[in-house]
Amino acid sequence: MRTTTKRIRNAKRILIIDIIFFLMIVFMVSFVKFKKHEALTYKENYKSVDLDGRWYMVDVDDFFVVDMDGGDYEKHDVDGNLVNKGTYKIGEHTINLDGSDYPIDYTDEYLEADYAADTDDLEDYSLSKHFEVNVHGKLVYYFSKKEAAEDQVDFNMTTNDYYIRNGLFNDEGFAIDGDDTLVAYTGDLENVRVPSEATDIAANTFSTDYDRAKKVKKVIVPSSVKTIESYAFAFSNVEEIILSDGITQIHDNAFANSKLKDITLPDSIDYLGDDIFGKTKGVKVHCTKDSNTYRFLNSHNQKKSFEIVID
Repeated sequence: MRTTTKRIRNAKRILIIDIIFFLMIVFMVSFVKFKKHEALTYKENYKSVDLDGRWYMVDVDDFFVVDMDGGDYEKHDVDGNLVNKGTYKIGEHTINLDGSDYPIDYTDEYLEADYAADTDDLEDYSLSKHFEVNVHGKLVYYFSKKEAAEDQVDFNMTTNDYYIRNGLFNDEGFAIDGDDTLVAYTGDLENVRVPSEATDIAANTFSTDYDRAKKVKKVIVPSSVKTIESYAFAFSNVEEIILSDGITQIHDNAFANSKLKDITLPDSIDYLGDDIFGKTKGVKVHCTKDSNTYRFLNSHNQKKSFEIVID
């Protein structure tokens, strides 16, 4: 009996020692990762960052190739023509370009991925080094990979800065492109009527995530508008939408993740996306009984995520 009790005690001691040893290993690995993450990834002092090499610069929709070498740089356009050359120097939180200091935010995605994935095989990842320079409130981007810079240009061409640069905004805050598509609203009105010259409403037109339509509560869409694209009203503060007879298509997630409470859909709709409301729940949808719109709504409301109101 004593031998059995002694064995049990020894087994418990061994188990406790093993647990302590395991916890020490976990702590050491976590500590090393933390120091690596802290020292290499989230730099507060960028003086040790090496910017020598080729960078692809994006200024809204303008694209340049910048070669940096030992404090000197040359900037060329996409055709290889020299645009400018000068000097640069990295500070603690800034970069000095030609004698002027600008805030900088530097990211090395290779270090980020190495920390997160804990692997040396990063070739399967689409990664780059990049930094952003804040030039008087406007962000100018530099990427180590051309593909990443091209993606940034594509994104920038959907931003307010791009529409401002190209003179698309009118005095009321509406931006309508050359295809008669409403692409943004930045006015201060709570009740908005879409201009009659618009035939489509594009993605993110009323999205607060894109710094648009922050005060808008109600939108009236005229009969000139035929299509509402995916995410047109997504992430918006709009609570009521009245669509006039004449609209024919509403695409998936057009009103997703919004504050929408009430919407009127006309009989003219011949295409309704499978999930126009996304995660927006409890919307009252006004329509006419036995219309195409009514049938579309019934077939698309399997989860009972919105309420059909017959007018």
